[in-house]
Amino acid sequence: MLKKIYDAIFITYENIIDLHECADLLYNQGKINRSYTLYHFSFEEGGRLFLLLKVFFKYFHFIFYCFY
Repeated sequence: MLKKIYDAIFITYENIIDLHECADLLYNQGKINRSYTLYHFSFEEGGRLFLLLKVFFKYFHFIFYCFY
């Protein structure tokens, strides 16, 4: 379970970076509306990252105190 959460954190982080880079490219090409959409999606992915980190640390805390 911990490995799946850990993997999801890094996949989400990579997705944030990709969305933001694509948004930058579109913005530089003058496609403001499309870039705004991708910036917004990257912001939402940031929220998902926060939730995944919260679950990761709660799970880690639970495992640590149950077995030690």
